[in-house]
Amino acid sequence: MNNRFKNNKWYQRNIKLIILILYVLIFSSISVLIVIKGFDIIKTKDINYISNSNVNYKVYLKENDYFDKPYLEQGGKYIASLIDNVNVDYKYILNSDENMSGIYSYKVVGKLVVTESGKDNVLWDNNYDLSNENKVNFQNQKTIEISDNISVNYDFFNEIVASFKRDYGVAIDANLIVKLNVDTNIKYDNDEFNIESEPYINIPLSEQTIDIDIVTSENDVNTKTVTYTKHPTLNYFLIAAGILFLIIYFTIGIIVLIRIIKLYKSRNKYEIYIRKIFSNYDQIIICSNKKPDTNNANCINVFTFEELVDAQNEVHKPIIFYEEKKGKVSVFTLIDNKQVYKYTVKSSDLEK
Repeated sequence: MNNRFKNNKWYQRNIKLIILILYVLIFSSISVLIVIKGFDIIKTKDINYISNSNVNYKVYLKENDYFDKPYLEQGGKYIASLIDNVNVDYKYILNSDENMSGIYSYKVVGKLVVTESGKDNVLWDNNYDLSNENKVNFQNQKTIEISDNISVNYDFFNEIVASFKRDYGVAIDANLIVKLNVDTNIKYDNDEFNIESEPYINIPLSEQTIDIDIVTSENDVNTKTVTYTKHPTLNYFLIAAGILFLIIYFTIGIIVLIRIIKLYKSRNKYEIYIRKIFSNYDQIIICSNKKPDTNNANCINVFTFEELVDAQNEVHKPIIFYEEKKGKVSVFTLIDNKQVYKYTVKSSDLEK
């Protein structure tokens, strides 16, 4: 007999319901995403940009009897004791293939670095702001151009190095790095990124003659991937489809909920009790779809299933299960020749 208690169909139905619930949740989430998709479209885009920096300088001289011009052009060798100041021009250009908006800032800073003579070991360094910071907002531009000029007092920094050398009596090398710090913050829809540049010149100090090095970036090509939200004309098809699917799966969810409630109610005390008996004594119980014939036998009704099990242990015969009224009355019967033992389970008794 295909016994509903023995085959655990209730648990099988449970699994099916769990799968159905997961199905509803997954496809409801997809429906919500479809609706959202109809309003906003998230995309990525590569923004290509090229940065160029250029530095030019002139070395202005103190009054002297040897040079007719007040300054010397860049790229030469210079007598340190004749240098009054170094005039530096910075130019920075940023080009993009997309319109840019945001804010950029720039200022000139100097870094004095003292190292052990002939080595790279830094003995002391210090930073100096040589200009005020400038901040500029920009809107829908493909090109940003920055120009700045600074005059570096050579004697001021040279004297700091000379004083350091006198105080500590060590052989040193010293350099003044004068750089333009450029920081550009670009906003593209709901994303943003920074581009930094630091063109500079390197001025040696505490030497009799010097040459000045320039470090810049020329045609520095970069690509930045940004994420942005495209706001198109509302996609009514996606919105309608998403809402339709939501209605369908909401209806399915209601049906599943009703099914769960019914299934829970079906697990009354009667079924729970019968299942417990099968769970504990399944090996000695057989199921029958016909009521056992006990008309000519001596019938003894026992009050507990345990008493029936005690009798079964004596006669070593299987206990026959028969459900007289589905969900209402079940009879467990043990037959030993002309002797019959019966245990009857009624839902009405268990609900008391």
